[in-house]
Amino acid sequence: MRKTIGFGMAILFIFTLSLLTACSRTAPSLDVNLSTKSTPEQRIQAIQLSTSWESFGSGFAQESAHPLEMQANDFDSATLLLDDETGEIEMSFRNNNAPSSVSVQRWNIERLNDELDADGDGVIDEGETVEVDGNTIPVINDGIDYIYEVYAVWHQGQSIYTFRVDRAQAQ
Repeated sequence: MRKTIGFGMAILFIFTLSLLTACSRTAPSLDVNLSTKSTPEQRIQAIQLSTSWESFGSGFAQESAHPLEMQANDFDSATLLLDDETGEIEMSFRNNNAPSSVSVQRWNIERLNDELDADGDGVIDEGETVEVDGNTIPVINDGIDYIYEVYAVWHQGQSIYTFRVDRAQAQ
C-alpha cells in the first residue's frame, strides 16, 4: 500500500512538472545555429522582439521595434558569419517547445534604419520570404548581408525574433 501511494505521488509530481514546463509564462527563446562546409557550427541566441503569451489564465504582451528600426550594433551578439557559398540555419526553441507554425522573411541590411513604408501605402514593406523546411532555412552567400525575422506561433501565443547573417569579407 505504501509503495502504491509513493509511486502515485511520484507520477503526480512528474505530470505537474511536465505541465508547468510545457505551459511556461513566456515564449521560449530561439537559438540559431549556422552550419557550412568549412565551419561546423556557429550558435547565437536570436533577439526576441514582440511577443504575446497566455498561460494559466493570465496574459503577457510586449511590443518592440521592427527589425529594420534597430541599430546595427543591436545585432552585435546576434550575428552569424557566412564563410562559405551555402549553409543551413537550424532554429531550436528552448525547452523543446516547438511552435505550430514558423515563417521567416529577410531584408537586405541596407534597409536598416530605412523607411519602413518605402512605397507610401501605409503598410510596412514585406521582406523576402524564406522557405522553412521543418526547423531549417537555407542560406546562400550572394554578397549581401541580411536581417532575418522569424515569426513563431504556439497555442499559447506568438513571438517575433530577429538575427543577422553577414557574408564573409574577402581577406
